[in-house]
Amino acid sequence: ALLDEIADPCSLARGRPVGLVELGLVDKVEVGDDHVSVAIMPTMPGCLFIGVIEERVERIAQALPWSSASCRAAMPSRTAFLAAP
Repeated sequence: ALLDEIADPCSLARGRPVGLVELGLVDKVEVGDDHVSVAIMPTMPGCLFIGVIEERVERIAQALPWSSASCRAAMPSRTAFLAAP
């Protein structure tokens, strides 16, 4: 539910915000004792807003009481890792 609170930047620009989950951009979420791993599948390989999406996902993960998250670039078929150091 928290990930769907993040609106896709392109949908925001069109004035019709759609959450990442609803849009189908979140491929997989894995939760461990000290980390969260989120696989993001942008709608196109050259997504200009992947950094913005990454930053917003990281912000959500950092809000978890047990997580001090960091994030790497999320590209199609790759995983953005949010992990406690």
